[in-house]
Order: sequence, then structure tokens, then C-alpha cells
Amino acid sequence: MSIFQTKKTNILLVDDFQSQRNITKLSLQSLNLNVNYLEAGQGKEALDILATELISGVITDYEMPIMNGIELVQEMRRNPRLRSIPTVMITSIKSTEESARQAGVTVWLHKPYSQNDLRVAIQNNFPKDIQARSYKILLVDDVEMQTSIWEKLLSMPNFTFIKANSAREAWNCLKQYTFDAMITDYLMPDVDGMRLIKKVKATPPFNKLPIFVISQDESAPQIASELGVIAVFGKPFNPAEVKNKLREELLNA
Repeated sequence: MSIFQTKKTNILLVDDFQSQRNITKLSLQSLNLNVNYLEAGQGKEALDILATELISGVITDYEMPIMNGIELVQEMRRNPRLRSIPTVMITSIKSTEESARQAGVTVWLHKPYSQNDLRVAIQNNFPKDIQARSYKILLVDDVEMQTSIWEKLLSMPNFTFIKANSAREAWNCLKQYTFDAMITDYLMPDVDGMRLIKKVKATPPFNKLPIFVISQDESAPQIASELGVIAVFGKPFNPAEVKNKLREELLNA
């Protein structure tokens, strides 16, 4: 878990297809929002969740059994506690736009919508406390070209990378800057990755910093696990795998 945690709020995803909720969630996760995601399969289920949970925004499909998206929003607008919650309606039926607006839908997105369409809808209408935060990651390897390659491969919106070319340089960086995670090579001259990790884990507040290891050494996974490392990736690593693990660890902190 990140040592720089912030309180999260909830976004409710409403769609009768689990696959579509997964797609929407993946799109939102790529925006690095500071939120938890709750899910409902149709309007009545969504109202049950809204009755018991504090929700900062609702993203709903239009076509659903029992209670569709417009009916859900109409019920929300009748309830004083729910009427101010911003809602995004996603639909492939263009003719529903006017009905959606009359019902009180905040934003209407027609399928297929772009990633930027979703980002703008969230940025302009949802509470500011869920907006994407920035993350600073420390990259440690004794070969400068290697950390530069890692930086390019792991490039993501709102992620900044600071490079250190030795364990000693990494330690100095930790004392100068606030980091959300560290990615380090395992085998390095002078002070290796294992000794660096041991020092970090023994020194508050750095001991709570999520650490990821990149190594070809067969003994690295076992030793790293004993030291509390989040994950070990082989060389060459899969950028998508590392990105997903980083986001999973930091966004769920």
C-alpha cells in the first residue's frame, strides 16, 4: 500500500452486462481516478446501493431490464439525498438523448465514445476529489540506459519517473523526494538491490513504500518475497503487466 493514501469516494457502474461494466471500469482505471467502483446489474439494484452507500457519481447504461437508465435517473432526481449526484448515461440509441436530458441526466455519451469523451465527462461534472492524482516512481538500475528504457516503456498519464543509477543514489532520492513506489534491479555492483530493499524496509517511513523488482536471477522471487516486495518481473519484462500491477497497487491503496 502507498504511504501517501487519500480517502476514496465511490462511483457506481450500472449495466446489465458484466462485460460492459468491465470495459467501462478499465477505461476509468486508465484515468487513474481516486475512487472505488461499485457495480449494479440494473436500475433497482442501483437504487438499493444508492440507499446504503455514499456515491459521488453514477455511470449507467440506458437499455436494462426491470428499470432502465432513464427510469433510474428519474428516481434519483425525486430523492432529495440523491438528486444532486452527477450521472453519465451511455447508450447506442441516439433517440434517447432528449429523454435522458429531460430526466436529469448530467452527461449523455453515445456509443462508441472515445477515452477523451469519458475523461471530459468525468473531469467537468464529477467531484474534484476523485480526479486523477499524480504518482512519482523511483527507477533504480546501475545502467543509465536501462532506466531510460524503463521510463519509456512504463510511460502513463500522471506518472512521473525519477531515475537513480545506484543504490546509494536511490537512497539519496528517497530522502529528497516523496515517492509512491520503487522499481529496482536486483543485481547491481557495490550495493545490490537486495541490500537496498532491506534498508528501505528497515527505515520508516520508507518501509511502507511498495517495491517492485526486475531481475533474471532465479533466486530473486523467493528472496524478494521474504523482504515484502510486491512483485518480481523477469527481463525483458512485459510493460503492460508491470503497468497493470503498478496501477493495481497504487489505485487500490
